[in-house]
Amino acid sequence: MKKFIVNIFLFLFVSLMFAISLEMVLRHIPNDYSCKKDYLDTHANEIETLVLGSSHAYFDVDPAYFSDNTFNVAHVSQSLDYDYAILKKYDEKLVNLKTIIIAFSYPSLWGKLSIGLEKWRITKYILYYGIRNENDPIKSHSEILSNSFKTNILQILSYFKGTNNIQQTKLGWGTMYCIQNTPDLETTGKKAALRHTIDIHSPDNQKIFANNVAFLDSIIQICQRHSAKVFLLTTPHYKTYREHINEEQLSAMINKANEMANNHSNCIYMNLMEDSTFVSTDYYDADHLCEIGAKKLSLKLANDIKEQNLYKYGDCESNPH
Repeated sequence: MKKFIVNIFLFLFVSLMFAISLEMVLRHIPNDYSCKKDYLDTHANEIETLVLGSSHAYFDVDPAYFSDNTFNVAHVSQSLDYDYAILKKYDEKLVNLKTIIIAFSYPSLWGKLSIGLEKWRITKYILYYGIRNENDPIKSHSEILSNSFKTNILQILSYFKGTNNIQQTKLGWGTMYCIQNTPDLETTGKKAALRHTIDIHSPDNQKIFANNVAFLDSIIQICQRHSAKVFLLTTPHYKTYREHINEEQLSAMINKANEMANNHSNCIYMNLMEDSTFVSTDYYDADHLCEIGAKKLSLKLANDIKEQNLYKYGDCESNPH
């Protein structure tokens, strides 16, 4: 019996040591979130234009085509509460901040990372940004608990094989959505529109809406203290997406964006959802641009910002990665 108990404790000890080692290795592997955090830690005081938001900013706005110091801190499913938390964390370091671009999309005001399909990403904000919320699940504080054992092992093997798992440029732009990998625009348009359509009248979603409006207002107020402008940006969306969205939800989003712009002198709303200059070859899927479209949009944004006379800088040039 004594030997059995010793063996049990030995097994538990070895298992614990293995789990701790696995966790340490996983946290050591560079990822998109840790790279963004490292860049902000080092260069926040140089940044003049900061891009926030979800995948519509992450894949559609490439800082390489801005002539000022621009960085993209957006990411997939990043909701306004995390946009605000990141900006607040680096507020005092952003001494040269002049412009913020925020992706303001059809589902933005009803989005909340912690209740979405991508809620596993909360772990990344906790571990690599140090952003924590009261209601974060315990498992979100650990890499090994946030993913399957198979996923963790494959990630470690990939790292030791020398595979680069970073899917963004050094300036934070997501590089996964390339023209050669473009899926069907018809199918993706309908699926994405239905996925993003929400019951905006439910009490829970109305509460999320109110909270997100408050987060957005706080972001604008931080920018006011920096004498910085806020561009609320609705990116181009292909017609197959626009044809399947709910008009009431779209109107609520647009009306709130216009209200924010009217109530804050430093806020501008740019609605490019139906911009006809973006054609099918500019899209990766029906609600995201490929690298061709991202270049076109980024050059347009850089030029529009300059035309607002927000600050002086040289001619906007197309900068290669």
